[in-house]
Amino acid sequence: MKYKEEDDYTVYKYEDKNRCKKEEEGCAKLIKKDVSLVAKVKVKPIVCIPEHDIEVKCVGPVHLSECKRHSIKNECEFCIKQELCLRIPVHFDAETEIKEKGIVCHEEHCDEK
Repeated sequence: MKYKEEDDYTVYKYEDKNRCKKEEEGCAKLIKKDVSLVAKVKVKPIVCIPEHDIEVKCVGPVHLSECKRHSIKNECEFCIKQELCLRIPVHFDAETEIKEKGIVCHEEHCDEK
């Protein structure tokens, strides 16, 4: 009796247990087979950084380099260094799509079918 039908396979349900022969008639064997089930998974990453929630704070003193004087141009150059602490909230998420591929009895790959 047909139990249910899917896209690429059919499952049969055996309901009449009386049709099986008794153990003393014939021969009974236990068959074991390892199989693999396959599902194709697609993951789309989502990363959000809400810009209004970013915080910046100065840490420690400002460091100044020595002034380099250019006598011809009458200029002075120096560097300013300041360490900052950034607080950036990042939200990680993902959208997933899973498609059942079925059972693998032979060497099949997810790309097939």
